[in-house]
Amino acid sequence: MKNFAVAGLVMGAAAIFGAGIYWSHRLQQKRREAMEQLAALMRWSFSAEGDDSLLTSLSAFHLFSQGHSKRLKNLIRGTVKDSKAAVFDYEYTTGGGKNRHTHHFTVLQVNLAGSPLPNFSLRPEHAFDKIGDKIGYKDIDFESFPEFSKGYFLRGKDEMDVRRLFGARLISFFETNPKLCMEGDGGTLIVHRSKGRLKPEEIRPFVEMGMRAVSIMRPEA
Repeated sequence: MKNFAVAGLVMGAAAIFGAGIYWSHRLQQKRREAMEQLAALMRWSFSAEGDDSLLTSLSAFHLFSQGHSKRLKNLIRGTVKDSKAAVFDYEYTTGGGKNRHTHHFTVLQVNLAGSPLPNFSLRPEHAFDKIGDKIGYKDIDFESFPEFSKGYFLRGKDEMDVRRLFGARLISFFETNPKLCMEGDGGTLIVHRSKGRLKPEEIRPFVEMGMRAVSIMRPEA
């Protein structure tokens, strides 16, 4: 009787595990289909498997330098306001075993013509950033904008160039769009939420919001 009970528990666990895999696959399939439909509406191209060369080209940015098992998928590419752009799902993993955790994002990447952007990274500030500030990861603060400085961690290779970029209008933009992360370097800009993927119906407004930031940084564009 005990053997039957053990066998029943094993079969039950296997059934639950199998159901979990099935539903995970179905959710991924539904998202892929929704992203493909979105690409068609935007008249952009779609690639379910992403582009490894794009992932490699972004490897120097903070978001893409973290973790392992990195993957880019559901890639949508097109042109917005004369700039080539891409939107995609991105994930990476930290830890292993029981401490393994996969982080998910939806990322907007824009290729900008004209004068290069200074190297910078902006994200919502966390408690551990105070420690990083003391060991060389300097947070660029603005005395005239204490709420922005309190809420965001900003750093870059050339502080003066970053300060010139972050004028009052751009700072105001971030104060009204919390939990937004942005990185720039040369002709590349990436934008994403601090964590989590966007719903397919949220992506188009997110692209528009990202391009509003571009118009502030590049008023001549």
